[in-house]
This record gives sequence, structure tokens and C-alpha cells, in this order.
Amino acid sequence: MAKWEEIATEVLLSPDPFIGMDSLSTLKATEAGIKREYSETLTKSIAKSLALAGASDELVAEGTPVKNVVDRIVRRVLTEANKDDSGKIWQSLSYVLPELAEASPEVFQDAVEENLANPHQTLRYMFQDQMTESPLNISSPHSGLLWSLETLCWSPCSSEARSIYCHRSQPLILGED
Repeated sequence: MAKWEEIATEVLLSPDPFIGMDSLSTLKATEAGIKREYSETLTKSIAKSLALAGASDELVAEGTPVKNVVDRIVRRVLTEANKDDSGKIWQSLSYVLPELAEASPEVFQDAVEENLANPHQTLRYMFQDQMTESPLNISSPHSGLLWSLETLCWSPCSSEARSIYCHRSQPLILGED
């Protein structure tokens, strides 16, 4: 189980080298052999496995609930995302954020709230779409964050907690200071 934690964390924290590049720069970087260390398929599969394991009541060999292991992985990943002042880790995680929110809703919510309480609020970078030469090719990392917030709304926590969370997230979503 410790090896799974290590691998899952490493893969999820693998940076996306194309963040901040327009489509021409991305094409040139790809031609030069630059690529993600781990495929999007592998990264997405690990996030889905966390969501599946997070719903389990099973115990791992050490007698620890598998949910605790999932919480540790998600907490480690999102703690690193919150430490990154550039916001690039959050952006790199965009396409797996809904699965991470499903895997560990409380940990995910805590990480977002911690980010909102930080004066830098690096989650704001998620709302900076990157225009390219083509209006059909826009990078919108915020969609993953919004889908994850929707996932939290469906989580089994109380309706009062959801209301408070949605109210606290509103300035981020609306771009207010």
C-alpha cells in the first residue's frame, strides 16, 4: 500500500510542461520531444482508482481503512498544489480534480478553503483561460475545478456544510476580491 501511495502521489504531481504555452509553442515543444512524464491516461486512471478506493469500507493489510490511505494521498497532492505560488500544480491537476473531490471530499474541501484563506489564492489562476491563435483552441483549467465543486455538492456531507462551502467559494468563482 505504501508503494501505491508513493506512485499515485508522484504521478498526480507530475507537472504539465505545456501550461502557459500557446498551441504553436506546444507543437514546437512536442516536436522537440517534450512531453508529460506520465500519460494523461495513466494519471486519470490513478485518480479514478482513488475515487473507487475512497468509496470502500475495506481495510488494508495493516488494518487501516483504505479511505484513510486515499485521504493521505489526496491531502499530500493538494497540499503541494497549495504551496505552489504559480498555480501550475492546480492547473496540471485540472482534468483529475473531480475524481480527487469524489475520492476524498472533506480533504478536497479543506484544501480549497485553505487556498481561499491564503492571500495569494492560487486557485484564481484556474480562471485565466489561455487564448491561442484559434478561437476553437482555448485552455480552460477552471472547468475541472468547477466540476469538482459540483462533485462536492453531491457528496454526503450535510446541506448546511454545502451551503457554507458554496457561499465561501462564490468570490473565487465570480472573480471577486
